[in-house]
Amino acid sequence: AVQGILNERRHGIHVARVENREYQFSGLLKCRLCGHTLCGTKTYSHDLAYSQYVCCARQSKERCSVKALREDYLEGYIYRLFTKCLLYGETLDGFCELVRSLYIREYDKLKEDFERINARIEAINNDIEQSRLEMQSEDYGRLRVYNAEIIATKERERRELTYERQVAEERIVHFPKFNAKKVARSATAYHKALEENKDNPRKIWLELINRIVVDNDYIRVVINVNRLIGTELPITLTVLEKRDNVALKNEWKHLPTTFQQVTVEVA
Repeated sequence: AVQGILNERRHGIHVARVENREYQFSGLLKCRLCGHTLCGTKTYSHDLAYSQYVCCARQSKERCSVKALREDYLEGYIYRLFTKCLLYGETLDGFCELVRSLYIREYDKLKEDFERINARIEAINNDIEQSRLEMQSEDYGRLRVYNAEIIATKERERRELTYERQVAEERIVHFPKFNAKKVARSATAYHKALEENKDNPRKIWLELINRIVVDNDYIRVVINVNRLIGTELPITLTVLEKRDNVALKNEWKHLPTTFQQVTVEVA
């Protein structure tokens, strides 16, 4: 078996082996085609070794067709995205303004949910009242049992919605106030930490990155904006980039250098 692998390497055949070592983006990469995780592997070609990520379903019955992604290409792109674009001093104001718009959108969404629940509870109250009136009417005496069942079902639904309303109200009350200076300080601190831990920034990636979604055309980096705001609510920002741009080896000059050049998808 060992000799077979050596023969394959000698003839320039790619051989991927999943290793136990911890890759920079292990657990963060998701395949957009099949939904599986991308696993880190060591690949050999013409006696040269490099790390890459491949879909875990690639060798299964599903035979996922998403292309492998080299770790050094992805790492270079992600590092530049954060240090030279999102968390960069010259573009930080624009980034903070976008974070503020995400904050407002999330807060408005909470209020809409609260109002929706309130409206549903009010409609249930009306249904219950109508059923009780029908039970008292001589014309609907034969439907008394039926209306009683309706009332019992509606009351259960009302109790569940009342609990949901309480949770929604608590979220609104405890939603942190937006503080642009705090966001800027957090962004600056993360920028500094990335520069100081350039050789092993995995811990920082796990805090800043929610997930990285990969297909054969694009890479979507979903960023935990809530870390900068200071809330546990899942407020995220998605940065979209073509795979061809990520796979430019070390020619990072072609990648975005200002925040305005980044294609952004707001969840």
